[in-house]
Amino acid sequence: MVKFSQALYSKDGESRFIEVKRIPHQNNYDDFVNHLFCPDENCDAKLIYVRTREGGYLKKPQGFEHNEECNYADDSIRVVPETVYIEINGNISDDGISRRNKNMGKKLRDFLNPPEEKKVAKSDKKKTTRSKKDSDDPNSKDVKTGVRIKYDPNSIVSKEELDQNGTKTREPAFISVLLHQISERDSNKNLSTVGLIKNVVLNKEQSSASIQVVFENVKATIYLPQAFFSNSIRGLSKEQLFEYVEMLGKYIRTNPDSLYINTMCQTHKIDIENLALYVYDPDFPSFILASNTNREFRSLSVLASMISTNAI
Repeated sequence: MVKFSQALYSKDGESRFIEVKRIPHQNNYDDFVNHLFCPDENCDAKLIYVRTREGGYLKKPQGFEHNEECNYADDSIRVVPETVYIEINGNISDDGISRRNKNMGKKLRDFLNPPEEKKVAKSDKKKTTRSKKDSDDPNSKDVKTGVRIKYDPNSIVSKEELDQNGTKTREPAFISVLLHQISERDSNKNLSTVGLIKNVVLNKEQSSASIQVVFENVKATIYLPQAFFSNSIRGLSKEQLFEYVEMLGKYIRTNPDSLYINTMCQTHKIDIENLALYVYDPDFPSFILASNTNREFRSLSVLASMISTNAI
């Protein structure tokens, strides 16, 4: 696949180049992504932006072709050995949680304080093509077997265990998206997102809690269902978790608008007017200080420790 570092945005007489990493930060994101084109001056092929857990990339949709003179027209696709994945239920590794929260924290900081956009010079060089393997090459038919993990908060299977056995493993994708960018197309998905905590409500009788959040005038409720408090895979008891969430609620009441929650979550059918997100693992949330977004508490237990010692 051709990798684009930038695209041409063109609408209503306005034309400008934009780097791929800046696309998610556009205020009119949903409309903006409908007006992206190939950056080559000899080409007007339409491009589409694909969101991923690592940020996103640009690609040419089917039915649109580059002009013959376009520097991107002749790139061929590298053929790699096929991997057949067996799907099993499993949990997310500690490294996987840390990496996703780190990426989401950076996305928040970049949105609140956009880095200076560097001008990207257009290259006059023809892009290097990658050759395909000969179809008669027996190696082109190599098939590898791996494991694709389907997220299950109650499973004890982890990527760490599978990696130790030499198995090629893929953890489930969690799409990084800011709260105000969530739309109906994110229904029934794994997401990573962030929101400013407004209120915390506990229901000990039902062994659940909820956290009201807001970001860019979009409100949402993050639900912590029974599974959140019953998931003791990493050693936290239900009583400890309730105590930590209760401490968070008291802290927010005393210090409103002081913390962001940065968490992986799941959605059901999206209702934008009543946005609901579900967190089933107590290790998913981290917390970011609103007054200093570089200061992040990697877990609920770390945050509780900081609150109890008056360190924040």
